[in-house]
Amino acid sequence: MDKKAYLLAEAKPITQYTDAAQYLELPEFCRKHGKFFLVGPISPLNMPDGPQETMKRNVRVSVSRLLEERSDLLIFPVRSTGRSTSIHITIGRTKNNDIVVPDVSVSKFHAFIRIDEQNRPFLQDAGSKNGTVISGRPVPARGDGKAMELRSGTRVRFGSVEFAFQDAEHFRDLVTTLGRPT
Repeated sequence: MDKKAYLLAEAKPITQYTDAAQYLELPEFCRKHGKFFLVGPISPLNMPDGPQETMKRNVRVSVSRLLEERSDLLIFPVRSTGRSTSIHITIGRTKNNDIVVPDVSVSKFHAFIRIDEQNRPFLQDAGSKNGTVISGRPVPARGDGKAMELRSGTRVRFGSVEFAFQDAEHFRDLVTTLGRPT
């Protein structure tokens, strides 16, 4: 398996969810695929050639434009993979994270998501070099402020890579809409 395939093993093209979105009831869909998703582009990823420091980047990718064009979308289920030793869902550039975003602007351990007792997801930056942003608002680093709640449809940026955060219900609607012929 090449490096790119290995790092993106947990991410799938949006087309792999089309049948499940159309034919599974929501509870069954959640059991099979998870309750939360990051929908994002693959094309702008600037993958490192090997171990290196996180690079400072200011390039922004418009996920809303990609959603409109229905191209280059990858789906990152927001759930524990067992690779991380954390009780939270970790996000970062290296393979020991639950969600691997192999871009040089993403820190090795960039951010983490915790799900509270009411099944609400909260995002916290892990002290990353390029920061984490929800809908234009910086997410405080651990120890510098409270985690921010993620709501379906919000934009989330790790370094310079932007995603749309979706809960299962809205994600199914999106996939069903994108799966219809134009």
